[in-house]
Amino acid sequence: MDAEKNRRKPIEVTFWGVRGSLPVANPSVENFGGNTACVQVQIEKEQYIFDAGSGIYPLGLKLLSTEEEKTSKIHLFLSHVHWDHLMGFPYFQPFYNASSQIAIYGERKQDKSIRQLLEGLMTAPYFPVPLHKLPAQLDFIDIGKEEKIDLPNQVTVETLALHHPNGCLAYRLTVGNCIICYGTDHEQGTYIDQELIAFAEGADLLILDGQYEEAEYRGSGDKKNKKGWGHSTWKSAVKIGQKAQVKRLALFHHDQLRSDGDLEEIEKEAQEQFPQAFCAREGMTIRL
Repeated sequence: MDAEKNRRKPIEVTFWGVRGSLPVANPSVENFGGNTACVQVQIEKEQYIFDAGSGIYPLGLKLLSTEEEKTSKIHLFLSHVHWDHLMGFPYFQPFYNASSQIAIYGERKQDKSIRQLLEGLMTAPYFPVPLHKLPAQLDFIDIGKEEKIDLPNQVTVETLALHHPNGCLAYRLTVGNCIICYGTDHEQGTYIDQELIAFAEGADLLILDGQYEEAEYRGSGDKKNKKGWGHSTWKSAVKIGQKAQVKRLALFHHDQLRSDGDLEEIEKEAQEQFPQAFCAREGMTIRL
């Protein structure tokens, strides 16, 4: 009964940034968007945000647009600290609002806590406002692989290590019997990732790296070999979605050179193999 009650809580997943590597802005990407990784999960008055790419800037503006959202508790989960997943962090406007309560989760790197890593990001001469000067109420939590985080309202978040240079974490958010998995920046390669399949099994929504096409990844024809760059092909992502029997698969972390037409073609081919697949679009909201 309790699980069913939790399942009925309104859950909305909104994509604020779906690109990888760096943001792009030109007419050829206006339908799918050009901001880098940022996904918002809203459960009642709590916000769960995955990554702080350039897409977190417009999200921050929205969160300050109403009194209800301005005072909502924010949980920000960082998959890793590569630039495309952090470039929006210093510009997240709730940081500059004294009533904001924000918990920031991330993995330690090179013996530095997530707080120390983010302090380095907001240090002169690279940025004029140091982290400790932000007026928001901030809490920094170091996490690692294979952890389970218990949060209020019977929400749990679990982690899994992905295959990516310098490391990356996948997240599995569970509320009631609803499961959302976020797995950006993962190189599937030619093997079948059984750990990732088990991690995503039965998810209502799996958001997964599908940056490359097969020819790009393998370097066939005039394409440069992208093996070892830390990303998967969309076909590999589809295989994971199929084997994990997810209800919906969002292909994510689109290559910065991929046009709207390119992504529409990928989406069409993906859906021929797995009808539940689609290419994530900036501004898209999914209700679960």
